[in-house]
Amino acid sequence: MNKKILLKIGLLLAAFGLAGYMILAGFIMYRQNHAIAILEYHNFSEGPVGMDEPWTVSRDAFNEQMAYLSQNCRVVSLRTFLQEVEQDKEIPENTVVVTFDDGYRSNYLLAFPIIKQYQIPVTIFIVGDFIEKGQVANYPALSWSEIKEMADSGLVDIQSHTYALHEMITDASGNEVTALMNCTTPSGARETEAEHYQRIENDLLRSSQYIESHLGKKPDILSWPFGSYDTKAMQAAKRAGFPYMVSRVAYSNPIINVDEANRLVVFPDMDMNAFQNLVQPRRVTYGEALQLLWIKIKYHAGCLL
Repeated sequence: MNKKILLKIGLLLAAFGLAGYMILAGFIMYRQNHAIAILEYHNFSEGPVGMDEPWTVSRDAFNEQMAYLSQNCRVVSLRTFLQEVEQDKEIPENTVVVTFDDGYRSNYLLAFPIIKQYQIPVTIFIVGDFIEKGQVANYPALSWSEIKEMADSGLVDIQSHTYALHEMITDASGNEVTALMNCTTPSGARETEAEHYQRIENDLLRSSQYIESHLGKKPDILSWPFGSYDTKAMQAAKRAGFPYMVSRVAYSNPIINVDEANRLVVFPDMDMNAFQNLVQPRRVTYGEALQLLWIKIKYHAGCLL
């Protein structure tokens, strides 16, 4: 093969590479400029929050945040958002979704009055084992009478955070892993792949039945503990009756899959400027998107070296 042919092939490949780069930059710009914030809260406190409580937001901060959302954003339920995505509807850029994880009693005592005041639709993902024991770590958990009152308000949708897979454990190799992805039995034996995913499916079925037995309807949205899952775990969840799933900490977009909706954690040290930037992210130009793509490429290239 002579040099001219090689040069033409090289130029052709470079042109394709450049075109691909520019298309990807446009895709990044679209995603950034159509970002939808699905907020993730956990626990709430009456007073200021200490440094040792990274998952707790003060009642005053939550009140200020919900007041801002009610005045400046289109706040919809998680179910509404996922169904709009599923139906390929045009979703307004100022759309925001509010969710809680775990089932802390403070959701009812401190957050629920504020939810009612501002008429904010919320999804609460409960861990069945926490509710059964009445405890989330060192904090009291929701009772079923409180859960039912919130569900009956029409503002709160109760969904699954698994039944008993929300914990970190040490596996046989001494590594800390999530209970959901751990493949070692309590006796120390290694689970087969089939046993592992059947255990996940059984837990999710138990969670579904537990919620249905108290509220009269099956949950159909799952929040993965610690954002830990894989493709086969997703398949197990779908077999257990969960077509919708939420997980990773990142922006969601109208072009997402409804079984991988991303969320953003609201931390206690977040002031109102940071909160406003969280729910209404800055729009970027095409030039800025090109720079963002280049940063991503350099980062991933560095990880491979």
